[in-house]
Amino acid sequence: MAGNATAQNAVLAALAEAGRCTSLEDIAATTGLLRRHLSGTAKLLIDRGLIVRRERGCYEITPEGVALRDSGVELASGPKGPFAQPRGVRNCLRARLWRAIRIKQKFTLDDLLLLATTGDEQNARGNAQVYLRMLAQAGYLTELRRAHANCPKRYSVVRDTGPLMPLYRRGSRVIYDQNTKVEYACGSGGDA
Repeated sequence: MAGNATAQNAVLAALAEAGRCTSLEDIAATTGLLRRHLSGTAKLLIDRGLIVRRERGCYEITPEGVALRDSGVELASGPKGPFAQPRGVRNCLRARLWRAIRIKQKFTLDDLLLLATTGDEQNARGNAQVYLRMLAQAGYLTELRRAHANCPKRYSVVRDTGPLMPLYRRGSRVIYDQNTKVEYACGSGGDA
């Protein structure tokens, strides 16, 4: 079976070519796709607002579908809706650090490493130190006062903008917030 996006593009093309209400059997004959897979594909296209079901077993392309087809843009598959993982969510060390920061709110570097590392990362401590420094310079974190000089640095969250980790852009020395689409200057210390 072809992937969802491939099947959706084929069905959209068949309906655009037909220009009228078309049955699944006719779509299957035109596209070469199996009839049993077409109803699911049609539902995905209906959910996207690209086709409509005029009556039982009869589908027609919408003006939005025609515009998409005419633009030459290909559909891409992937999860959609409330259970879809937002674009940009990754499982790298810095993404796990950001999730741990949001959970803890007040923490030390060791607190974060305990939550965020899987044990196989090379130089996780150094990477985490650089990331915390960049977040502090951009105003996401503040360093808390130490009880005495031997205590480890403690941080507190100042700016929690959402689930997507802030990204460091090395060339422009800014932190890009994927949640708010805003860039924050990092100051002068460190290199990520």
